[in-house]
Amino acid sequence: MNKHMKYCTNCGAQLKANTKFCTKCGEPVLIKSTEERNEKVEYVEDISIPKTDLRASSSFKNALLGFYVLLNIPLYAVSGGDEQMLGFLFYSFVITLVIVFRIKKANTFNWVLKILIGLQLLFVFSILMSQFDFLFVDFSSSIATIIFFLLFLVLITMLIKGNSR
Repeated sequence: MNKHMKYCTNCGAQLKANTKFCTKCGEPVLIKSTEERNEKVEYVEDISIPKTDLRASSSFKNALLGFYVLLNIPLYAVSGGDEQMLGFLFYSFVITLVIVFRIKKANTFNWVLKILIGLQLLFVFSILMSQFDFLFVDFSSSIATIIFFLLFLVLITMLIKGNSR
């Protein structure tokens, strides 16, 4: 048998030299020699997209939520029953509930939650701007300002990196 015989890639029929169409099926052919047809097929190890470690992303989201809640608790103690602060804490509670119910989803911080967080971020920023004047006046004002600053950082992290890990 001639090693350089040509075969139709569509039906496998033997072709004459320089044939452009298969005489059996009539299809235009790609010409392969016998050596190419008899090559061993080597299987490559499965190449797939690595799956994200859901535990790592969940632990990052849990850590963000934990910091968020832990920073809101001392604000309640420092507020002394101020209506504006109680409204802020209620809003924080609503955001916390939404995050808790969505934490298992891949897209925990969806656009609605990002809008809620963005609004709270603006509120925290306005409080920070007014609190910097009282930073070292008394202990409770200083603590509240530091907590608001840390809360500001956590809220920015939720907006920017909340779904990415």
